Amino acid sequence: MSTVSNPYTFNIHSNTSFSANPTLMYTEHSYTTPGTYSFTIPSGVTRIRVAVCGGGGGGIAADGGVDGTNGGTSKFGSFIQATGGTGGLDNSYWNGTEDFSNDSIPGVGGTPNGRNGKRAATNAGGTGFSLSFQMSNGTYGHGGDGCSKSFRIGTGGGSGGYNSNYINVEPGKTYTVVVGKAGRTLGDRMIETTTSGFVLIAYGEGV
Repeated sequence: MSTVSNPYTFNIHSNTSFSANPTLMYTEHSYTTPGTYSFTIPSGVTRIRVAVCGGGGGGIAADGGVDGTNGGTSKFGSFIQATGGTGGLDNSYWNGTEDFSNDSIPGVGGTPNGRNGKRAATNAGGTGFSLSFQMSNGTYGHGGDGCSKSFRIGTGGGSGGYNSNYINVEPGKTYTVVVGKAGRTLGDRMIETTTSGFVLIAYGEGV
């Protein structure tokens, strides 16, 4: 039978304490209702991952005489943001006179990575994003489709922008979180699909 010698000697002094520092469990927090919030960094957390999506811009009824409003900006502190999409613009009215020779102008997607609206009978709004750290299609920040109940063609609003990154933070510090609202159209003929943005935060193991 073989034996193993131990060349090391350990001296443990009195009043010596030992503490475990386990890895924090992976945790996500999401904010999807438009407004301003506060987020306090938990103890032991020095890095987080954040994804933000701005609100979608409002669509319009083509030649309907009303412009869509812009979506709001979503952000985490001063570190990361995504602006809202712009609303569709109606170019068919000039000085109060109807002029259908001027097409309406689709909204522009927010910065960065927003999707532009278009002029179409269906799905005219810029495509939104999923509540995720990967940029994929979803329901948040969607631009208004703008197709009305009486007009065949709508002009879509731009989607909100999308951004995601890792951020170094200070444990115990409180940061401001803003979720951008959806734009809208000031008309009663509209079929709107405009949606607000989001802020998604993760920390812990793997971040």
